[in-house]
Amino acid sequence: MKHPLVAVAAFAFAALCAFAPGRASAQANNVYAVAGVYVDVTAANGASAQQAGFASAAQIGFNRLVRRVTLAEDLAAHGGAPVADQATLDRLVLSTDVEEERRSGTRYIGRLAVRFDPAGVRALLRGQGLTVVDTRSAPELVVPVAADGAPPETQALWQAVWNEGGFADELVPLTAAPAALQGAPNWTTAAPYAQAAAATSALYATLRVQGSTATAALIEVSAAGPRDRGVVSAPIASGDPAALRAALASLAAQASDRVQ
Repeated sequence: MKHPLVAVAAFAFAALCAFAPGRASAQANNVYAVAGVYVDVTAANGASAQQAGFASAAQIGFNRLVRRVTLAEDLAAHGGAPVADQATLDRLVLSTDVEEERRSGTRYIGRLAVRFDPAGVRALLRGQGLTVVDTRSAPELVVPVAADGAPPETQALWQAVWNEGGFADELVPLTAAPAALQGAPNWTTAAPYAQAAAATSALYATLRVQGSTATAALIEVSAAGPRDRGVVSAPIASGDPAALRAALASLAAQASDRVQ
């Protein structure tokens, strides 16, 4: 009998592919644009769910942007990231683009891109004593692979999370390698793909799903040799397909944070 997680992964990937495509995002290469923001909201009706989804995307996007353009030690010294109320978010958000979406009578699932006002964000953060760092460095290649025995649907969903997560907009831009690049961490194998992405290193993110926990082991390889970036983990909250997708997205976000 097929393991329940295999069925969940298959359903999740099918749901992902079933999104209605939205207009192409214009956010590429914009430090103050946060793409790949995934929301899943239920409300009294479809219109309310969509409105709540957009509001949620603004908050999630703002939190990601703050982590992107500030220093971790600064945030720790100030007790964490600043809190933005809805009025502040309304002022800072310039536009929200739909990358993909799926609707029902009471539920809205979407992947959105939120573009923020650079001057407004910088003023808000500097006004709270935070240093703003918004200059990009060289990109890095990410190789999403799954441990032996993982079903194809899980590998495909892991690849999709990296392709669609907006990580190319980070200060260290992360470009997902083609799915054809597989296997153990190896710079000789990864180098041609890295060079095509103008990267000088590659981060192998090896996914394992065991029970209700997903983990990813991170090994960075380059001409200088391998570097262990540790392991990130995330709980799979339920058997809902969206829960698996959310867990994998959390892994990718944590992995990105390790190299920023």
